[in-house]
Amino acid sequence: MTTWQGRNPMLRAMVVALPDLRSEDTGLLDQAHARVKDAFVAQGLMIGQFHENCEVTAARNPRFAVSKAPLPLFAIRAIALHDVFFLSERPHWFQEHREPASSSDRGPP
Repeated sequence: MTTWQGRNPMLRAMVVALPDLRSEDTGLLDQAHARVKDAFVAQGLMIGQFHENCEVTAARNPRFAVSKAPLPLFAIRAIALHDVFFLSERPHWFQEHREPASSSDRGPP
């Protein structure tokens, strides 16, 4: 596991790239994302999947496929204020955001 460095936890992020994942297998990222999202949100983290076939759209522009990327990857970072747009799609995610655990209680998902 990684030990985070630096004083501002809001500036910490991790990218997990999967360059050998074939285009026809990128749906596996969507499935994995769906399986782990609850656990990440409960830990105060956002996780997003990005790949060339990703159909996830921008919160304010449903015509913009914001998660399309030439390299399959996951991006992980701390939940930020603007994430209310993403968390509001599921009530339990939004509740986690409204009542976060103290930062000392949070460990890796």
